[in-house]
Amino acid sequence: MLNLIPFKRLLNELNISYKALIIGVIGGYIGTLIGLPLPWLLGALGLNLCIAFTNFKIEFSTKLLNPVFLMVGIILGGTLNVSLLYKIHLWIFSSMAMVVCTIVSTILAGYYFVKVCKFDKFIATLAALPGAFVPIAAALLE
Repeated sequence: MLNLIPFKRLLNELNISYKALIIGVIGGYIGTLIGLPLPWLLGALGLNLCIAFTNFKIEFSTKLLNPVFLMVGIILGGTLNVSLLYKIHLWIFSSMAMVVCTIVSTILAGYYFVKVCKFDKFIATLAALPGAFVPIAAALLE
């Protein structure tokens, strides 16, 4: 006999998150229609963001975050190929500027979090890293 407990847990998590998933599918389709780059990612995120600003309540289970991160990684990784390496010389200055701005903004935000918000240095550093909030929050919730 199959053990149905993991399947029931998955259904429970999907029951919590079904609104966000449906909105994401609609947003991905709209993104495809209007020609967005990475339409199933940007369209889904954009429509969920727009709906989140309304009174409509959207929930997403934290247990589904890791599979979602896996899918996003596959989508983004699938867009990279060898032909991009031939164009890297076009991005050298913007890439260096991005690295410098990221380092400067992390230092300034970390300083602000320590001095003004009275965070510990470790927490301030994690909070100041751009783009690291969702993976850190997901790791802390597990």
